[in-house]
Amino acid sequence: MRKLAFSLLAALAIASASPASANQSPTYRGLWVSTDFPSQTIAPGKSASLEIDVHNAGLPPQIVGLVIEHAPKDWKVDLLGGGNPVQSVFAGPDSKATVNLRLTPPAGVTSGSQGFILAAESSDGRFELPLKVTIGDVAPANLKLESDLPELRGSVTSKFEYKISLANNGGKDLTARLDADAPQGFQATFRERYGSQELTSIPLKAGEKRDLTLRINPPRETEAGIYKVEARATTAETAASTALVVDVTGRPELSLSGADGRLSGDAQAGTESALDLVVANNGSAPAMNIDMSSSEPSGWKIKFEPDKLAAVAPGEEQKIKVLITPSAEAIAGDYQVSLRATGGEGSTSTNFRITVRTSTMWGIAGVLTIAASLGVLGMSVVRYGRR
Repeated sequence: MRKLAFSLLAALAIASASPASANQSPTYRGLWVSTDFPSQTIAPGKSASLEIDVHNAGLPPQIVGLVIEHAPKDWKVDLLGGGNPVQSVFAGPDSKATVNLRLTPPAGVTSGSQGFILAAESSDGRFELPLKVTIGDVAPANLKLESDLPELRGSVTSKFEYKISLANNGGKDLTARLDADAPQGFQATFRERYGSQELTSIPLKAGEKRDLTLRINPPRETEAGIYKVEARATTAETAASTALVVDVTGRPELSLSGADGRLSGDAQAGTESALDLVVANNGSAPAMNIDMSSSEPSGWKIKFEPDKLAAVAPGEEQKIKVLITPSAEAIAGDYQVSLRATGGEGSTSTNFRITVRTSTMWGIAGVLTIAASLGVLGMSVVRYGRR
């Protein structure tokens, strides 16, 4: 302990030798070892597990040896790095190296305390960290799972994301399995609150609390209603759950087609033609205030009768007419017209093929024009051909 006091006094002397300005805190320069919980109580038959950090502040890179002193012969002491036994670590300048220290009491010991010294030594000095392990009663394994907002409402395409917290209120580290009891077809995924990786389990240290997100995705065909989901966290020793509610309000799903199912029609250039349409709602909520609109070739005219529908209930359909007038200059052929129905959350668009035919009179006039041209050409050949 005198060596530990000497090390601490040396650290204070170094800090006081460097005067700090009003905006700069004194800094420590040297080697030291730390752990979050240097004094622990464990249950009989269990091991104490400590995460040890070896710090290098302002010193050159160096190898630091680690040794446990004053350990009874009947205790098992393991220093582990990367899962393997280690005797030293490499500490770079202004960085730290981490190892795990596991202290296991002998079988049959049910009470009592034992002190240890973890010593770190390098060419630049030595640091000692006192540790204490007590065998006795510990808090039993205990998990607590809570949700900030346990009931969410939206349509089947909404994001049902529940912010939940999982706390380990027991006296030992745990790994909890995460799952959710949801209606058939519902997808449930856990993530860390600000992460993107899906989780099926999560480790928690004793006393630790983790913030998570549970996302619920109902199937698109889900009917409007209230659905219950139970989120669970389980270990071999304990379990916790919280009840959640998914309130699906329903969503309209519009479709637009010809009255006979066809997506094509005929029209005369420069002449208005009528096409029968069917607006259907295949969703789970009414489609309200549906506006009809179109995209057509330049020079065309399209209007709907009616051009607005007040509502279409789920599973119902309504018939309307679309009046299409191709441009008078349109030549014969196939054209594409896009027709749309838009109402609140529901909208749809369908492309129709319109076959344009030109007037018969224009055809006859064309034939006569061609015939007249051939007649004039023939007369010219007869009159001037012999010269």
